[in-house]
Amino acid sequence: MGRLSGQVALVTGGASGMGAAHARILAGEGARVAVCDIQNAEGEKVAAEVGGAYYRLDVTDEGNWASVLDAVASQLGPVTILVNNAGKGLVRAVQDTSTEEWRQLMAINADGPFYGIRAVTPQMKAAGGGVIVNVASTAGLRGMAASGAYVTSKW
Repeated sequence: MGRLSGQVALVTGGASGMGAAHARILAGEGARVAVCDIQNAEGEKVAAEVGGAYYRLDVTDEGNWASVLDAVASQLGPVTILVNNAGKGLVRAVQDTSTEEWRQLMAINADGPFYGIRAVTPQMKAAGGGVIVNVASTAGLRGMAASGAYVTSKW
């Protein structure tokens, strides 16, 4: 019996790196974990490892958030822990950054957490509360050379 027994955690960017580490820790503490990512094979592997479930989630797609949250609620229960971990980096001077790159970075790093918070709030309220963790970066606290777009997205 872990500290998070009875809780359902949704981790974005859960297929690798910090997201996979978050999923492992949450599962180790007893949470049922929804590993969410766009890297299907890697996400399925992490979900199997932690005894959770994998859901393909593009954090930049509001409609995808709604359908994934419905699926998680029906399979694992209402989400009570949201870890907004999905993110994208870019090392490139602003003058060399295309509009498409800028928009994609902002969509993943800024819009994604917003969509997730807004989408999960009804489930958390119905469950009596919850926890939201937005994974950030020290880039949001200080500038980094040749990373203006990334720093802006984390600010």
